[in-house]
This record gives sequence, C-alpha cells and structure tokens, in this order.
Amino acid sequence: MELFNLKAGSVPGKDHLFRQANSQDKYSWASFENQGRLYQAGIVCDGCGSAGQSEVGAALLAEFGVAELARLICQGYSLEDLPEALYRSSLNFLREVTRLVAAGKEPAAFIGRYLLATVLGFLVSEDQTLVFAAGDGLIIINDRLELRDEANRPNYLAYGLLPPEALTGPVPFRDNFDYQLLPTAGIERLAVWTDGLDPALSGETWNLPGPRGLQRKLNIWSKRKLLADDTTGITLERAVQELQNASTY
Repeated sequence: MELFNLKAGSVPGKDHLFRQANSQDKYSWASFENQGRLYQAGIVCDGCGSAGQSEVGAALLAEFGVAELARLICQGYSLEDLPEALYRSSLNFLREVTRLVAAGKEPAAFIGRYLLATVLGFLVSEDQTLVFAAGDGLIIINDRLELRDEANRPNYLAYGLLPPEALTGPVPFRDNFDYQLLPTAGIERLAVWTDGLDPALSGETWNLPGPRGLQRKLNIWSKRKLLADDTTGITLERAVQELQNASTY
C-alpha cells in the first residue's frame, strides 16, 4: 500500500498553444522500497521561457532527479543529507551532458538554450518528508501555500555551470536546494506545482476521483483558457481519503 495517493498532470499554457510552442514543463515520479521501507518521490520542472528548447533540461532534470533520489536512498543517505547530494549530482549530470553534447562548441550557448529549468520536488518516507526547490513555483503542505516568486528571474540550477560573465545581472550563489524536512505523520496532503498554476485554483486540485483526475481537471481548465502559462503539478493525499471518497462515486 502506498503512503499517499499520488496524482500528476501537465498542460501547455494558452500562450504556448497560441504560438504553437512546446510545453516547457516536465515531471517525473516514482514509488520504491529500500530495506522494507516505502518511499514516494516526485519532481516538477519548468524550462526557461526565453530559451529556445529548455523543455530538454526540464525533462532531463525531472527524470534524473527522481532516479537519483532512489539511488541515494539505496546508498544509505539520510533525508537530511539528500538535498545537497542531489543538488551536487544533478549539477554534475548536466555538466557531463554539456561535455558530451557541446564538445568543441560554446558550452554557455548550449546551457542557455537547453538546460535552464526550475526544480521543485519531494521525497516521502514513512517517518519524514523532504520538500526541496530551486527556482519559482508553488508548494502546498496541508493548508499552507508557499508561493515561490523570484520576479521572473529564477535562480536555475544550471546557472552553476556558467561563469559569472555569462550571466545577466547578479545571481546569488547556490550550492544546495532550498528545503524543509517535516514529520510525515503531520502531513495530510502535499503538492508541488510549476508557476503556471493560479493559486486561487489550488483548492480545486484535491479529492479528484481516479488516478487521472488531476490531468482531467487541467484539461478542463486548459479548454477554458484559464491557464496562461504551462502548468504542471503532482499532488499527494492520504490514502484513506481516497478510499472514503471512492464510495461516493
């Protein structure tokens, strides 16, 4: 049995649809066991809007990040040590991608075109829950909503690959995710969203029937043109909630 019921969904924003541009949001999630203990992990990423094909970096970071969380847990890392280890390994991963793909080219141009993306994610264990972020977006824990607003200038993880002269304006040094570690027993619901979700709509993302309930909700909002930007989220709700709600359908 899973610790929480997980739902995920993603839709391109109406501006992207109008321009026939690719969605720059990506997500990945996984459930796994290690030494008899259950874990659930998820990451949402939003590529830089002004970059040419930043959905590439968003997809790479989401897929690598979730797989790396599982590897780090299996290697014996505690949740307290995970954020720094994941940040370091994600940066090394992007560095290696750049070395392999952009060999003989200008690496800054490759990074700027493909690899700039925000990262918001979680790892839930039976005892503790880790929530981490690099860049803007939305984090919801129970009834607390954290709007990460970086004034349209997210501090992308991949900035760590660029020399200071390649950046426009001051960028704070970063060597770790912003993160919080919470007791899982105190969490009834949790969500991570890219910045495309209007916080006023967040209350309608819970208690949705079926495993694709969140995707259906986003599809409806997209058809109504309520989402200007690409919107991607992963929600977690206590399993008992869905079992109770299922009897009403």
